[in-house]
Amino acid sequence: MGTNDIVKFEALSPAEFFRRNREIAGFSNSTRAVYQTIRELVENSLDATETFKILPSIKIYIDYADQSRSWVSIYVEDNGIGIPGDEIPNVFGRVFYSSKYRIKQHRGIFGLGAKMVVLYAQSTTNTPILVRSAPLKSDVIYEYQLMIDITKNEPVIVSQRTLENKYGWHGTAIKVVLEGDWSKAKRRVEEYLRRTAMVAPYAEFVLRGPDEDDAIKIPRVTTKMPDPPEEGLPHPKSVDVELIKQLIQRDPNTPLLEFLVENFDGVGETIAKTFLDFVGLPPDMPVGKLVNDELVNFVTKMREFNGWRRPRADWLSPIGEDILAEGVKFVLRPRLYLQSLGSRVRTWVIHSLSRQRWLGVGLSSPVINRLSIGLLIRFR
Repeated sequence: MGTNDIVKFEALSPAEFFRRNREIAGFSNSTRAVYQTIRELVENSLDATETFKILPSIKIYIDYADQSRSWVSIYVEDNGIGIPGDEIPNVFGRVFYSSKYRIKQHRGIFGLGAKMVVLYAQSTTNTPILVRSAPLKSDVIYEYQLMIDITKNEPVIVSQRTLENKYGWHGTAIKVVLEGDWSKAKRRVEEYLRRTAMVAPYAEFVLRGPDEDDAIKIPRVTTKMPDPPEEGLPHPKSVDVELIKQLIQRDPNTPLLEFLVENFDGVGETIAKTFLDFVGLPPDMPVGKLVNDELVNFVTKMREFNGWRRPRADWLSPIGEDILAEGVKFVLRPRLYLQSLGSRVRTWVIHSLSRQRWLGVGLSSPVINRLSIGLLIRFR
């Protein structure tokens, strides 16, 4: 009897892996699924608006699609930049296809949120997600009903059509039907929206549930927005062999000096020459000549070299003291005292972090009572 007769091996697509392990993304039960779906879609909406200096207007409508089977309909609409029509199937139907795989401040890391919503919906109700989107200044609205081919990790287009954009709308609207418990998720969703309003007081939110008392409107309290984040470069101390190999493949003939200056954060010619002296390599050597042990040694020396500048912080987007104060005042309503403790940018290992703190006394909001010292993290 051979090994293959005893042990069976198989490969899983990314979509199948996350369908089987949906707890990783927060879809562990019907209550969490409703909360996580709303959170993922709202955070996508915020990324599609504030990053482009658009004051966010976000609508969330919840209804019972089939109460006897605990099927909940969730609709989220924003006024963001929209998605090009030919990108919509991959954005919602291919795991690990995203605009978030760059060194830039944003919500989320893996770009999984919307895809997990699709996977959970089709796993529990076997229904497609409905997506409507119109890019800025588009004459048309693109509409898709989508599912995911879990085996191939590819989008399945159930239906597709193009609508006339009569009123010049731009943004994205998503409707999904999934198995969920709105009554248990409701309080957590409301709290999430209030806390989000604290760090994004320039946004307005409308939440409407299936019952008359399930309506919440959180108005915009300021039109001032933080500056959008810039895209950054990798810091030399953060590199590994595979990253360097990918960068080399762009142009193996690039001289080492130019390679370092163009591809890494805070590296100028003076620092690059000092490092190359430290490694013992000539500045005009083509980077493609680094192979095998030489490449590994080059990466090791990049990590060991202590002459690099600290990571830059100008690609971060702090909220700002004034904006933070507006949000905290509106949501928490401190009766006696409120003080912003400021914003600091610090370096941790090879990343820049921005933290903003507040101190409030005599808070009348149901979200947080009594004396509170809060640390708000705007981006995950």
